[in-house]
Amino acid sequence: RLNPRRGEDDSAPPLSARLPDLVVMRLTGGGWHVMAGDEGRTAASLNTALLDRCRVQPAREGEDAQARMAEWISNARWLTHTLQRRKRSLLLVGQHIMFRQEAFLEQGPQGLRPLSMKRIAQDVRLHESTVSRLVANKHIVTPCGLYPLKFFFTAALGAEDGTTRAAAAARAHVSRLVQNETAGSVLSDAGIVAALGQCGFSVSRRTIVKYRRMLGIPSSFQRRRDYGMNRGR
Repeated sequence: RLNPRRGEDDSAPPLSARLPDLVVMRLTGGGWHVMAGDEGRTAASLNTALLDRCRVQPAREGEDAQARMAEWISNARWLTHTLQRRKRSLLLVGQHIMFRQEAFLEQGPQGLRPLSMKRIAQDVRLHESTVSRLVANKHIVTPCGLYPLKFFFTAALGAEDGTTRAAAAARAHVSRLVQNETAGSVLSDAGIVAALGQCGFSVSRRTIVKYRRMLGIPSSFQRRRDYGMNRGR
């Protein structure tokens, strides 16, 4: 009674790829270009043929039908106008984010700079809450991969030279340092602090512990034990 082709009964829904809202590409002559993710696809618009029919038909049915149809057409126009305006606003916000995070495009997450929504709101002359709503659940494709737009807003950290660096960049460095470890070169939290100091970050050991937990990285003791267990297999 067993089925030798068990995979045929798999009813799991297929995975769907996340469609980006924005795309950033490097220009041939240098620099970067941010465009809408649906560029080249037909935008939402009114069906002109149906619109003409809607104007003619109610005239035969009385003033109530005319008023009702006029309201529907007005709402449809408002909706298409709002969608177009929101798309333009999102594109403008994305362009300013990438302008201020150009180092990320060149270096990856380790090149992130401190950035707040207030700064972008001032750049594009919108309210900060409007910027927050625009970037919510929106994604952008970059040379480094697909990222939510909120990823590029990151707090500031002190740097060894008295300037500021992005907290997300520090976390990216922590992740890189741990990925490059070997069984004989596991870094303690203090060692990570020292390594980040050489990269220009001024962080405390307590901050490193917090970053490790955010990234799901176990303690140096656990990592050494894991290396020992793997070596013994």
